[in-house]
Amino acid sequence: MDRKLRVMIACVTFETVRVTDAVRYYGANRVYLLHHVSRRNESSVYREFYERVCAILSEEEPGTEIIDVDRSVGDFEEMLRVVTTIIREEGASGAEIYVNLSAGTPEYIVAAATASMMSPGVTPFFSKSKEYTVSREKVREVFYEDGLPVGMTRSVREQVGMPAFTIEMPDEKLVRALRIWNSINEAEGRAPSSTVMVQRMREAGCWSRRGRSTARSNDSVYYQRMYVDRWLGNGWVERPRGPRSGYVVTGKGRLVLDSMWAEGGLRPADVGAEAFVASGEVGGRLLG
Repeated sequence: MDRKLRVMIACVTFETVRVTDAVRYYGANRVYLLHHVSRRNESSVYREFYERVCAILSEEEPGTEIIDVDRSVGDFEEMLRVVTTIIREEGASGAEIYVNLSAGTPEYIVAAATASMMSPGVTPFFSKSKEYTVSREKVREVFYEDGLPVGMTRSVREQVGMPAFTIEMPDEKLVRALRIWNSINEAEGRAPSSTVMVQRMREAGCWSRRGRSTARSNDSVYYQRMYVDRWLGNGWVERPRGPRSGYVVTGKGRLVLDSMWAEGGLRPADVGAEAFVASGEVGGRLLG
């Protein structure tokens, strides 16, 4: 019997299946449900959504431990404190930790994502919607006023700045070098030699060793230590068949290649076929 502790952190506001389906999918057996119900409004719709999520989990995942975390989910600092505390305490026990970024307030989602990125081994995720409760035919009826699109929010109170947390970008030369390695590997069906890599990296301006060495072996050692070993350490490449097998780019590595230090800037498709100018005209539980 699988007794591995799998912890999931989620926020409940106006969603159900984005929380309950994720619990089933990841096999979570302890779920922290962050939510808030004002004591002044016992008939709150938020309470109804929270109770519905609990009912679904009790019916469909009867072995799941539900931990009620009633906190102000609209307070970023509070959400960051709660999520980091859960991750720290559950992580110390060796549990697998999953953080649901699919539902909840913007403050929760940003805080949960920040906490996840600062915590190695934590798995943040989101669920893609398949169907919506508001059909296309009723979008204008629900989200329009006087024939104009408005959305769910009619007015706002204030703009709230978020505390700045710096997440360091991967080293540019390290990413660009891996992109060179991967392009050669895919084109030729085999990994490039260190000699080829050093030459190509010099040409691309991502070789970090200053000056030129007369000994080719010195460059090879530098390449292995300062590039390949760091790719391995970052989890961008691996040797799936053992220490003497060839390298392959991991899923994490591909994410880095596809999203970091992209060559050429934004493509036309990234910004759309039309430009919009300023005038509005279309122009070109419980925790202490």
